[in-house]
Amino acid sequence: MRRDPQTLRGALKILDWPTPDNLDGALDRLPDLLKAATPFERAELVAAAHTVIVVSSYLEAMSTMPLTPPGPKLLSLSVPVPSAAIGFDEHSLWFTAWCFRAAGTEGMNGPLVSRDSVAQTHSLYVARYLELAASVPEFRLWARTEEGPATTQGMARLEILLRRVLARTGKPRDLRHVLSRRNQAELDRPIMLARTESGPADLCFPRLDDIHLNPRYRICLTSPGNLDRPGDERWWDGQPVRHDLDVCLAVHLLTAEAAERPLLLLGHPGAGKSLLTKVLAARLPPEAYTVVRVPLRAVPANGRILQQIQSALDIATNDAVQWRPLVEQSLDTTRIVLLDGLDELLRATPDDRTGYLHEVSEFQANELAQDRPAIVVVTSRTVVADRIDIPHGTTVIKLEAFDDAQVEAWLAEWNRANTAAIVAGTVRALSPAAALRRPELSRQPLLLLMLALYAADPSVPELEHDVSITELYRRLFDVFAAREVDNRADPPHPYARTEAVRQLLDRLSTAALAMFNRGRQDITGAELAADLVNLGMARVDVLGDSAPGRRLLGEFFFVHVAEATNRDATHRAYEFLHATFGEYLVARRVLDVLVETAERAFGGRYGPYEPDDDLLFALLSHQSLATSPPTLEFIRDQYFGLPERDRRDIPRLLSVLMSGYRSRRPSARHAGYRPLPIDHARAMAAYSANLVLLSTAFATSVPLAQLLPEAEDLNASWSSTVNLWRAALDPAGWQATIRMVMRTGDALARAPWPEDFPNDVLHADLTADLALLRTLNYGHAATGSLVSPPGSSWSDAIIIALLPVLLSPVPAGAVIRLIESTAGVDPEEVRKGVSFVWRVLRTRTVRLEFDDWCEVIDWTLRVASSDELDLDVVASLVAGEPRFLHEMRRLCDPSLYHGSLAARLRLRAAAAAADPDPKVVELAGALTFDDLPEGWDALDPAELGRLLRILRPPRDPIPVAVVRHPWQPTETDYLA
Repeated sequence: MRRDPQTLRGALKILDWPTPDNLDGALDRLPDLLKAATPFERAELVAAAHTVIVVSSYLEAMSTMPLTPPGPKLLSLSVPVPSAAIGFDEHSLWFTAWCFRAAGTEGMNGPLVSRDSVAQTHSLYVARYLELAASVPEFRLWARTEEGPATTQGMARLEILLRRVLARTGKPRDLRHVLSRRNQAELDRPIMLARTESGPADLCFPRLDDIHLNPRYRICLTSPGNLDRPGDERWWDGQPVRHDLDVCLAVHLLTAEAAERPLLLLGHPGAGKSLLTKVLAARLPPEAYTVVRVPLRAVPANGRILQQIQSALDIATNDAVQWRPLVEQSLDTTRIVLLDGLDELLRATPDDRTGYLHEVSEFQANELAQDRPAIVVVTSRTVVADRIDIPHGTTVIKLEAFDDAQVEAWLAEWNRANTAAIVAGTVRALSPAAALRRPELSRQPLLLLMLALYAADPSVPELEHDVSITELYRRLFDVFAAREVDNRADPPHPYARTEAVRQLLDRLSTAALAMFNRGRQDITGAELAADLVNLGMARVDVLGDSAPGRRLLGEFFFVHVAEATNRDATHRAYEFLHATFGEYLVARRVLDVLVETAERAFGGRYGPYEPDDDLLFALLSHQSLATSPPTLEFIRDQYFGLPERDRRDIPRLLSVLMSGYRSRRPSARHAGYRPLPIDHARAMAAYSANLVLLSTAFATSVPLAQLLPEAEDLNASWSSTVNLWRAALDPAGWQATIRMVMRTGDALARAPWPEDFPNDVLHADLTADLALLRTLNYGHAATGSLVSPPGSSWSDAIIIALLPVLLSPVPAGAVIRLIESTAGVDPEEVRKGVSFVWRVLRTRTVRLEFDDWCEVIDWTLRVASSDELDLDVVASLVAGEPRFLHEMRRLCDPSLYHGSLAARLRLRAAAAAADPDPKVVELAGALTFDDLPEGWDALDPAELGRLLRILRPPRDPIPVAVVRHPWQPTETDYLA
């Protein structure tokens, strides 16, 4: 049974100390024990020593309290130890929590364990820690004070640190020597083999050892509760970026826990995961570590871990090394197994291997139980991390993109390796400034290599500062496709070269459409082969894509080819190194098919023909293009670069196809192309949505009559189309589509709506269902979601903005900033809107400051007229605060109050009050009362005031909403 160095009982056994008394004495023999230990035994001894200093510090600090010597529970209480994921500083928090757990274990009275006693425990711990750090370098590594020479290249510092810590000499023996030489040979290999399509003939590829840079990274330790989301980029944003991956890996390899659970290394395609495993295998000192690198794409996907390790050894050493004899010869070292490409294994097997990391942990447990500890590192794409079961306590590292300094360092080595050819003019250098203009490409190592290869050819255009991303991608794909064609064993005749390049790019585009139409970021070889055959782009015999060596897409840099072997067959999956590559290629293929279809329909000598849209329908009847906004932008950019004739004919084609999409006759030509299961309603919905999206992408405004010229009821026909989208598209496709199209009257336009606009409101607006739109707007306003799309009238906009004032409390002192402009608004709309504002002020208790009331009154007089003022409210204001008459001369006009007897009576009563303001007296004296009811003129002013208070009680101050405009409100605030 394994001795646990993190418990005091296990630590004392490891240190060969018989009793828990005199714990500091248990460390006296530590130097001698370390000298004779294997790397894993050393890791256990160091962890045991750490446990002893934690417990001894705790016991010393608590010695003044009623505490007995360590009891059974304290002997078994696990002590946290620093690790790669938990540095010395973070460990202090764990240490504090441990002290309170220890006190509870010993049955101490809680209040006696104070913060001061914990702080004293920590001080004693730090003193003992520093004392051990003077002679045990692992303690310095945990605290990041043993960092070795500063270098960012090739994990050289990792090798130096491990040699310094382990201080082992001699060469590996026998099988270990064979494996070690094979691993170290990788450092001398160029980062890729020179090939004709790679670039100019004089191009030189740097050695891996010279150009590999230590990646930046983020790190976490998984914990129970399922709160960790290592497959989510946004979750990783909460983890700090670090720059010492070599030191981090050294700490991990020197920790005993590393032999219990795998380390999971994540990164995007092209981030350098596989290269890092090669460098690790070469850099780890062979006298201390026996390293086996297992490319999971090349071993049986359904095999057990041992079978996969043995298969990798057979491939790497030509059957010269067997695992079991290798283990027996390397018992004085720690085995390191690097399992590279878990994502590829998962895609290659139909079996469920989501528990693969648990299988790895079980393998490690079995090896450890036989005193043959093994440390395992598993690499995978980041996006796959949420689809695998990660054991709790697993250290997870995510590789980060290059920063500016790393881009400069990488290019400096690239240009240095090609100095002679650059001077001779046969190779062109790539400057950091030019590369960093495209950060989406230059910050991933493999994509940076692609840029360098493109720029190296002096015959291709340079990466200008102002070149668009669409034009850059066109150049990249054209150049690399041409190089690929030229490198074929049987290259085409020069006159056929252009067509061969086009066919290759069509295959790439078909792969991109295969992913888009399936709603995925990857595609299996079998799926791609079937699509090529059913679209008439390949023979039936390519369906055997699992045959060894077959690659439907060539060796393109743009494509990551995942491979794994399952039941003696090689399965492949394809994924673009960057999502925008696929988006560009989808746009390229869609526009090419539009051009070809329009040419056949309108380019003939004998007049237009009915468009043959079989291929277009096959490609665009599965997903809405709105789910990929960058694709639509690429289509727009390429469209506006077309000849004038094409730009004239394509909108015409789209109108013809849209007008007849309901009565379109099915064709069997591409019936076998089925990225998704057959769904005729979805096909009509997706096709019509894409025709509309393309139409609005190519024009500022598209009349509905142009899209539906034969509709008897234009609005009904259009509404049924929009309702079809809602019924047949998946929720994501429907929502994306209605957010991309705006209706203004009887025309459509592009309109990417904000994310917070309710979908049902946008749907009603698009169908011009004004009654439903008003109902939805009022309903959303009542619940606090204030929206006002173009279908809303001016008065509706005000009502929507003020509804929350009536239905929910707003802080006293809020201010109305109402719509300023009424230009072009129907006077009746203005009257309705202003009337509602004053209705709100009358029916709700309001408290507005003096300046706020002045603003409301002034606004009403500016946008409407004095007839729209609530004169009774104004009179109450003037009576209570005569300052209104001093600041707003318009209120001193007696004729203003002519239409309201109640207002005049209120002012008359105010003038008769004790010590009235002269302005109030002057105004009241100028008022006329010809319409006073019989007998009222005899009332005393004080009696009149009491009557008015009974008829219309004074109001408590009320809250008011705030809206900023032009006439269509874009946001509504509530100001405290």
